[in-house]
Amino acid sequence: MKKLYILILLSTCSFISKAQYTITAATNPIAGDIESFIDIDSTGLFLGSSGTSQTWNYTAITTLTVNPPVTNTYVAMSTVPNNTMFPTATIAVDDGAGNFGILSDNSTKHEYLGYANAVAANCWAYTDPYKVYTIPFTYGSVSTDTYLLAFPTDTTTGTFTTTGDGTGTLQLPTGNYTNVLKVNYFRYENDTYASVVYDYTVTMDQYYSAVSKFLLLEVQTTTTSVTSGTNVTWYYNKYGRVAAVGLPTGITNKEKRLDVNLFPNPFSNGELFITNNDPSFGKMTIEINNVLGQSLKTISFENQNANEPKRIDVRDLAKGIYYLRISSKETSKTQKVIIE
Repeated sequence: MKKLYILILLSTCSFISKAQYTITAATNPIAGDIESFIDIDSTGLFLGSSGTSQTWNYTAITTLTVNPPVTNTYVAMSTVPNNTMFPTATIAVDDGAGNFGILSDNSTKHEYLGYANAVAANCWAYTDPYKVYTIPFTYGSVSTDTYLLAFPTDTTTGTFTTTGDGTGTLQLPTGNYTNVLKVNYFRYENDTYASVVYDYTVTMDQYYSAVSKFLLLEVQTTTTSVTSGTNVTWYYNKYGRVAAVGLPTGITNKEKRLDVNLFPNPFSNGELFITNNDPSFGKMTIEINNVLGQSLKTISFENQNANEPKRIDVRDLAKGIYYLRISSKETSKTQKVIIE
């Protein structure tokens, strides 16, 4: 669930480099760097094959215009509120709404430390941060780590394994990118909220090349189990993101409409309501993410109609900005909500 998405502006050409691509300290983000990405329609999306001399064909991907592009800017720690909570931090990611992801990057590792906000009570810092990967990192490299985030009311623990498991050509609607390194992430996470336990298993592929210090493409699958007492519910999600600055030529937009209403918004009493104005979409799954894209909880509703609003209990969430990813069959949308 605690995850940071890092994607790049793509060009419309093919790029060739002779040496095997390696992630080094030179690729660490610096203040002023900008990343922007947009969600990909999950239809036909797949995890890439492993090994050398691979060809990953994603020329058929389409972006979802119902989900607006997300743009983040890297900033110096001196500009971050409550930065004294993160004494080892080197850089932060500003989402433009006053929220910051905190990183510690150096010549040996790329590490995630937590989240900062102008309100100290809304900040959190990992008791044991998680290392995304070691540096340098290339094909055949393996990095493993454990992490811990503890609050008075909930605890998150997890293991994280990063493997350089593929090299080859990445085919996108914008062109062919050669000498690409595929990095595979496997994460298991356990989140305990009061009497409810969430277990996440995430498999994610990210594609790097010499084109930029940031990513070309990301694809992930997530299996979630929610245990409440003796009741266990399972969910499966497939997800992808691609660069969105100027929306690269050749990547088409596939707009899928899910007609739902969320109210009230903003709200302060811990209860949010949702209505689905087209019950033909059937079962809805709602994933609540914070501003860093970290999945906090998942809720599922069976068939409903506009005359029967469903209650979403978010009393366990702190004040701040959240994004609800609402999915039904192959249709999805993301909507921002504010807890005051």
